[in-house]
Amino acid sequence: MILRTFVFQASQSKRRTVTSFMRRRALRLLKRIPACRAAFFTRNPGRRGEYMWVTVWTSPAGLRRAQRRPDWKEVVRIEEGDYFAGRPRHRHYQVLFRK
Repeated sequence: MILRTFVFQASQSKRRTVTSFMRRRALRLLKRIPACRAAFFTRNPGRRGEYMWVTVWTSPAGLRRAQRRPDWKEVVRIEEGDYFAGRPRHRHYQVLFRK
């Protein structure tokens, strides 16, 4: 399993609409992808406008397949154009233990 974090800063003018977009478009997309086991969208209470996706994937190959989907590319393109203030950061972690 792979845990992926994706951290980004939202433009000040878009902070109110970013959660709506993530729930309406991005989360629905992730629910349709079999390799995605869990998804969490969080806000950093210590830094205004900072958000993070945490997703859990069955394997690195499953994540790569998801990233090649046309609907994935469409959602990412909208995110980049509309909500990101600066360059987002992502990291992948291998899950060693789980409940």
